[in-house]
Amino acid sequence: MSDPARQRGPAARRFVLAGLVVLTLLVSGLSVPVVSAAATVPPLPRATGGELVTTLSLPASSPGGSSTLSITLLDPFLYAMTNLSLTFGWYSFNPYPGTGAGSLPGDGPTFQNSASESGLASAHDAYLPAGIAWAATVSVVVPAAAPLGTYSVRDNLTFDLSGVEYQLASRGYFSNVTWQRATILPDGGPTLNLTVLNVSGVLPETALFVQQTSTVALGLDVILGAALLAVGAGAYVAFRRGSGSSSGARSAPEPSQPRNALGTKRSNDGD
Repeated sequence: MSDPARQRGPAARRFVLAGLVVLTLLVSGLSVPVVSAAATVPPLPRATGGELVTTLSLPASSPGGSSTLSITLLDPFLYAMTNLSLTFGWYSFNPYPGTGAGSLPGDGPTFQNSASESGLASAHDAYLPAGIAWAATVSVVVPAAAPLGTYSVRDNLTFDLSGVEYQLASRGYFSNVTWQRATILPDGGPTLNLTVLNVSGVLPETALFVQQTSTVALGLDVILGAALLAVGAGAYVAFRRGSGSSSGARSAPEPSQPRNALGTKRSNDGD
């Protein structure tokens, strides 16, 4: 009769060897990536409810001032978007009065409360129902020594839809060579090749124009003057018609409020 211990020997040795291999991988920090960096990103499914990005704005400011980056997304698909992650980052600077894009200056604008190492700002949400708006705002601080000019902001969005992960990025994430290959046909005609860009779609992007305080103040004075003129005209009409009269215009419907990505409490769907 053979010795059971000897029969178990080779199997036991193989088990120990496998354990050593796993331990070596863990200690050395090696791992098998779930998705390769070169993996093809799926294109977006056909939308049914309009554009994904409905608003994107970043008002001009001046050295020593501030601004607010605002974006609103709308789920245009038939299913809920989950695991939303939106990231903003500065990537290019064009000095005033427009001498050509170059590298970012060290004393340029920053996102408030952003990580100093990366300079990025991000917003997240776990669930966005179909047809519901989602809003995010990021405060921007302009140092007093910030050079005048245009500071470009790129954005990146990832989310899941029915178990499939999608990734979108703006122009600032691609080199000039890659962008030209993806957007210009051999005959010079326009196109958009998402396979070359390796993204599910292309996002719009924005920029911050940092200008002299007097220029900003002049623009605000013009807007304020027009607003006061409109208020004065309205008061004059109301006075001429009496306090109980109206202008005859219908009241605007109550606007629907988008879900704020930076809110502290989630409301019911559709609120």
